[in-house]
Amino acid sequence: MQEQRKRILQLVENGTITAEEAIVLLEKLSGKNESTPPPVQPVVLPTESKENEPVFKAEPVDEAKEQRKTTGFEDIFGKSFNDKEFNKKMDDFMGDIKKDLSQLSTRMTGLVGAALSKLKDLDIETPFGEKVEFSKTYAYPALDVRSIELDIANGKIDVVQATDELITVQVNGKTTLKGTEEETIAHITETLVTKTDDKIYMKSENKFTQLKVQIAIPKKHYDVFIARLMNGGISVENLDAKLIKARTYNGAIRVNHTQFDHAELQTSNGAVEARTVKGTDLEIETANGRIYVDGDLKEVDAESMNGHVVVTTSSAEAHKVKARALAGSVEIYVPKTVALEGQIFSNLGKADVGLNDVKLYEEEEQFLLKSVRFTKELEGAKLLKLTGESRTGTVLVRYTLQ
Repeated sequence: MQEQRKRILQLVENGTITAEEAIVLLEKLSGKNESTPPPVQPVVLPTESKENEPVFKAEPVDEAKEQRKTTGFEDIFGKSFNDKEFNKKMDDFMGDIKKDLSQLSTRMTGLVGAALSKLKDLDIETPFGEKVEFSKTYAYPALDVRSIELDIANGKIDVVQATDELITVQVNGKTTLKGTEEETIAHITETLVTKTDDKIYMKSENKFTQLKVQIAIPKKHYDVFIARLMNGGISVENLDAKLIKARTYNGAIRVNHTQFDHAELQTSNGAVEARTVKGTDLEIETANGRIYVDGDLKEVDAESMNGHVVVTTSSAEAHKVKARALAGSVEIYVPKTVALEGQIFSNLGKADVGLNDVKLYEEEEQFLLKSVRFTKELEGAKLLKLTGESRTGTVLVRYTLQ
């Protein structure tokens, strides 16, 4: 038998037979030596080979036996996967990973938020010397005004509906004293608000001047409304404009009972709310804060790095909703009267489609990734393309309450 083993190994070395065939032949030789089974057919050798040597021919492999064979790796992990204690440890381990990643992202964005909040609460009178407070009112007929642009460094902007036909800009401010009090106030207010043709423009670049601005706007359709702040919040109510842009680096943005064709709301630190609004296209972005949207909207794109994102559209003409969050959950609510083509993703949370009349055509749950793709066909209805994504939170889709 030793000579036969040598012949088999020599044939493998010469490339006459494969390693798999050699294993089968060696197993047969070992089995023959260790037991005394009933006589079996002798191993058949081919008549000739490349080197004119007799070659062993492997018998057909029993597939059922091969399927029962496993490698050492499969044996070890197969037992582990069926071990309840092992599974519990794995679940606890994954839970710790999710918790740590979520806390890390929250802490990082929290540090940014805390720093910006300190800037927001900074009293500008210290250490910049003596302060002076002032109040000024500007008024313009609304009939020939089409555009309004406010651009200030530090303060607050409130937009309310006027009770007459005048656009009234009420400014309450404080700044550092330079010269006499009269000279300081005159220097700031002389060119603070201007009107050119059909546009009202307000600008203050002095970062040490704090301005609280309330602008009362009569109800009519405007072309453009723009409000920009470096530090402070923006609030808009009862405005009707083709284009609305509101941006602040540190502060909340709130828009209520407002109508637009296109709106962009952006802040680096603060919540963004758009309630009871109506528009064609709404874009919202915040680095640290919650996003809440509720209105008759055809297209919504909302993204927050650290904060929950809730988007609700009641429009039967809605055609796009996209909501994303890095650290926070995502909730999307759509009307039941639209056709759907959607996809939602979550790395550490759940992907939950709570719609009973959609078709789930792809559902995956892998390591650090859950995703669901779904469709809904509805004859004569507008197709809404929906995307929801979160890194650490749950993503869910529901119908709006009828």
